[in-house]
Amino acid sequence: MRHRDSFIFSPNFKKLDYKGRPSELNQYSNILIEYLKEHPPSTVAEASDAIEKITGIKRSPTQVRDFLKREGLRCLKVGHVQRIVWR
Repeated sequence: MRHRDSFIFSPNFKKLDYKGRPSELNQYSNILIEYLKEHPPSTVAEASDAIEKITGIKRSPTQVRDFLKREGLRCLKVGHVQRIVWR
């Protein structure tokens, strides 16, 4: 019991230094951000298509959304406008 407790509370327990691979889109980030600010897409799918046309790199909507968030852009929530119906 004592050995297990000392292992769990050890400072090296669950220490992972793995950061993952850098995104291939990072080298194009300046070009992409400028383009997307000049031509704001209405959906993540449109942003994904624009990124593919500019860089030739195809990414899923989730990966594109994460890239845009990392670069400081965000998706705006779209609300609806109530229509007034005259009777």
